Amino acid sequence: MGQLLALVMVAYSTSRLCFYLYNQSGWDGQSSADIFKAFIHGLRFDLSALMAINALLIIVLLLTSFWFEFKSRHMNIIRGLFWIFNLPMLLINFADIIYYPFSGRRSGVEVFDYMNDFSEQSGQIIQQYSGMVAALIISCVLVIRFFKPKYIQISLTRIKYLFVILVSFIIIIVSIRGGLQRKPLSLYHSMGWSSSELSDLVLNTPFTLIRKKPSNIQRKDWFVSKQEAFNIAQPESFQLTQDLRRQQNVVVIILESFGLEYVKDLPGRKSYTPFLRSLAEKGLYFENGFANGRISIDSIPSILAGLPALMDRTFVRSPYNSNKLYPLPKILHNYGYTNMFFHGGNNGSMYFDVMASQFGFDEYYGRNEYNDDSDFDGKWGIFDEPFLQFTAQKLNQAAQPFFSTIFTISSHNPYTLPKKYESIIQPGQIPMHRVVRYSDLALEKFFSQAQKMPWFENTLFVITADHTSDNYEKAFSSKIGKHRIPIILYSPSGLVPQKKSKKIVQQLDIPVTVLDYLGIAAQETNKLSPFGRSMLNDDAPGKALFYEDSLYWLISGNSYTTLDQRGLNSVTKVLDEPFLNVPDSNNSSQSDLQQLKANLQMYNNGLIDDKFYLNM
Repeated sequence: MGQLLALVMVAYSTSRLCFYLYNQSGWDGQSSADIFKAFIHGLRFDLSALMAINALLIIVLLLTSFWFEFKSRHMNIIRGLFWIFNLPMLLINFADIIYYPFSGRRSGVEVFDYMNDFSEQSGQIIQQYSGMVAALIISCVLVIRFFKPKYIQISLTRIKYLFVILVSFIIIIVSIRGGLQRKPLSLYHSMGWSSSELSDLVLNTPFTLIRKKPSNIQRKDWFVSKQEAFNIAQPESFQLTQDLRRQQNVVVIILESFGLEYVKDLPGRKSYTPFLRSLAEKGLYFENGFANGRISIDSIPSILAGLPALMDRTFVRSPYNSNKLYPLPKILHNYGYTNMFFHGGNNGSMYFDVMASQFGFDEYYGRNEYNDDSDFDGKWGIFDEPFLQFTAQKLNQAAQPFFSTIFTISSHNPYTLPKKYESIIQPGQIPMHRVVRYSDLALEKFFSQAQKMPWFENTLFVITADHTSDNYEKAFSSKIGKHRIPIILYSPSGLVPQKKSKKIVQQLDIPVTVLDYLGIAAQETNKLSPFGRSMLNDDAPGKALFYEDSLYWLISGNSYTTLDQRGLNSVTKVLDEPFLNVPDSNNSSQSDLQQLKANLQMYNNGLIDDKFYLNM
């Protein structure tokens, strides 16, 4: 059995080599080192698929061998079953070499949706690729006919054999999950070691078929073209404010669970985050900011790539996670920026390390890179205060200009504080208040340290939250209130005005805003998310888009519109949210509904076709 498994492993690697040679024009810009890494990294995925396909056969073989005497004549039966399990998968893996140029991705379960079309075209396909088909058939026949591994009988006591079975079970489980890392091997891990552009080379099609889940995303046809949908959804999207190039650093700070409820001064209660409030007064403060999702893993695509979370599954775990995106790090890399991602959490948490690689970050710093567990919180990672000090030092060592994303972790359950602060930071009305105060203090110390460094004055800070969290104030516990977060732009050099804006803004607006501020958005219009607007443009009306309670929501001016998943039932109402004071909107309810539908069509069809951007 081991010889057969080894043979199939060789076949997977051979298939990967053929896959690369046939499609190598798509990877012309990749270095030889990254391509070599992709081949090595792919062995994990090959072994995982191989064991998942053959696990049942191996287990049955082990158990029957334990109870019954096993003779060499049984090898023909074993070989027959083995090829029944593996040959279809090998054929699919090789067939995807030809299909890949048409699909642009490794085939998953969605390929069965095209089986009728394929059967109609099968004749001309076989004719067109007759040489490759013939070579594959001949190879399979020769291997099956002449590769006959010898059966070697080993005498073991029952105790030793039970031990062999136990070890084999462990090997099978570890192989299928791809190792001993925190999360089992997934499609998304293919982007995390070599270049993320080589993820399809790392993968194999059987693994994709096994792990890729079907999507509930349905194509929309409310509008005849992408251009029409774009014009309706975002008519003012690319009205940029500035074309003067600025060679400035950019630091995006994402504060874990910092809902607006904790930041805003409310009647009878001051903000739980006095430093963040003071910083907001020095910059452009959007008190009517909205998160586009409800979980941390959705915030990175929204904040860095302008991608909303409008499906039941998070983008990272969806069948579309290898779609073409232009996140900020990838765009800024072409302008000489060094890109760094800082997250004090356990490496591998929420796939942030893999996502950082996919999004174009040059360096990732997590708990492992911090390398001092004396500051470990016992659950999530390194406490905010020491990790932010570590971050400031790393930024000081970086070549300018740089783009950095900093994601804090301490404002989260189980609401843990460093021992030295347990008697200093007093409890609030709910446990969350205490850790929010700690994270605000850590942020204050970060800025105190950073302002002494030479890069500080030449930096734009974008400060926001990933999502909201526990509610104490009922005013923020509604469907809309649970998406309300602060968004702050702060420039120590004064290039951003000191102003509190009533404009509705969202995480999706951050990428185009950063590029607008740097004066390079006009050159990158083909890479700007169609869902975001520049927050620097006061004339453009603000909007917010999210998915909540199985409904799609669009906040526009002083009203909101919802639409059900089938696109049949819609509701438009005037906003009646406490502490949400927004300018009136000139749009009619029909206009808002059309805008919501246009956004959904761009999103759904963009995912399915892998064509989000206007000119793709």
